[in-house]
Amino acid sequence: MQPGFSNILLFSSLFKFTLGKFLRTPHTNLDANHGEILLQDELPWHTGRPVDVALTAVLTAGKDKQLGIQWKADAISLGSWPESVRHFNMHGLVLHDGGFSNDFVRDNSDDMISFLDTTRTTMYPNSSWQKAWQGLTINDERFFIAGAFLEAHQHELDYVVLTDSRDVVFGRNPFNLMRAMDKAMNTTYVFVQDEWRPNLDLEIPGKNLTAWERMTGYYHMCFGGDMPPRWTTGQMLNCGALGGHVTAMISLLKSMRANYAKVRDIARPLMCDMPVVQRAVFEDFHDLVVSGYPFNGKFKHADKNEVAAVLHKSFDDVVDDIGSRHMTLPYMNVLS
Repeated sequence: MQPGFSNILLFSSLFKFTLGKFLRTPHTNLDANHGEILLQDELPWHTGRPVDVALTAVLTAGKDKQLGIQWKADAISLGSWPESVRHFNMHGLVLHDGGFSNDFVRDNSDDMISFLDTTRTTMYPNSSWQKAWQGLTINDERFFIAGAFLEAHQHELDYVVLTDSRDVVFGRNPFNLMRAMDKAMNTTYVFVQDEWRPNLDLEIPGKNLTAWERMTGYYHMCFGGDMPPRWTTGQMLNCGALGGHVTAMISLLKSMRANYAKVRDIARPLMCDMPVVQRAVFEDFHDLVVSGYPFNGKFKHADKNEVAAVLHKSFDDVVDDIGSRHMTLPYMNVLS
């Protein structure tokens, strides 16, 4: 090999290493032996300025208390969430507790989607967030993990949104909406999903029950007292999608953490995420909350005409003959 060509190869290798170290994209940050992101306490994207990040969590260390099942860390648990993140050229981060295999992380990471094994970081294990979570469910833990992550990276983040995984997709870029509303109103909102027509009967066979009536019982189970009646006269909040500037989101998650501390010991293993978000928002944020359309679409009601940023159980999500999930949004070809 000619000396000049050897120098070119050396320069090329050093350039790729330096560029990869600067960008911290998942593909350039994988350990050849283990396949995990090496610098787990760093953001995978280093742009030189704060970035917007969509977060979701897939936790497999315990059962999903709502569905009574234990999730597998696989493509089905993510649904079409990564596809919609990529469609809008956003950054998406999947928080997990070690369930995803190294091969899956390597095969499904790219410049827009990354995975963070929070058990291998210093930000969450033995932190005040993890200690406050003890005794609760994995359904509740995602808010504690997200709080620890946002607090650790506050100065590297701009707007963030935290959503459920497999049953959520994005219909528009939520960061454009949140940033524009904050700027237009010269304030900092928290953005919280609401439920569609919570005063209507849920149509549960053999029961006459509205979503609000069910929530009041849920609230009493968790806190041992009655929910203030005035809360039930308007929108019912849903913790499936929370967003805002990173400072607003940290405030919301800290409020939720404080309210989780008020959950009765007997109720801590039963899941109290929905009553907690009601109490946090109604008591601590008052009118500094944006909820409903166009932040989120109709919960559990697909509407092909509306234009919403977050779609939660309100889109067609089908599984084909080979078990692959596909997001079928008729207006995808005109999304911008």
